Amino acid sequence: MSVDEPAALETEALETEALETGWLATTPVGDSVMRRFVVGFAEWIESSGTAAGHPVLRTPDVVAVDEHAPHLLLNSAILVRPVSAERAPQLVADLVGFYSGQPGGPFSVFCPWPTVVPDLAVGGHPPVMLRPPGVPERSPAPGLDVREVTSPELLAEYERVLIEGFPLDAVPTGQV
Repeated sequence: MSVDEPAALETEALETEALETGWLATTPVGDSVMRRFVVGFAEWIESSGTAAGHPVLRTPDVVAVDEHAPHLLLNSAILVRPVSAERAPQLVADLVGFYSGQPGGPFSVFCPWPTVVPDLAVGGHPPVMLRPPGVPERSPAPGLDVREVTSPELLAEYERVLIEGFPLDAVPTGQV
């Protein structure tokens, strides 16, 4: 065995095996806090869209829901892995094709890492909330009523709070 043989074997192994990036389909959800957030947000978009009867798009790069709403926060998507320059045109085609097929307004794409996708504009950098396990949950502020939405009446109340709490004035009640 020559001195160079182990290095050659290592190089060959790297060339034939995909390195773990943290965003492969086989990466465990619990691999990182960011992966847990992305997978959880994508599952929320998909399950809430499906439950409400809205179209949902799922590709290897993005999960999106089209609520046919006039506000971009209600027609939302999240990238589920970093998008390479080679895949970016297909991502844009998928999103534009998905959202242009029905009436509605603009859409937003959430992305938790720096990304440049031609034809999509950066609209801001919203924060990500982290609640690590083992930290005691704080009580709601006095006068704040936190409840699970389990009825059409509570859903209508949630909708009203969302419209009043965010700049959603253009959204008529019943559109959220």
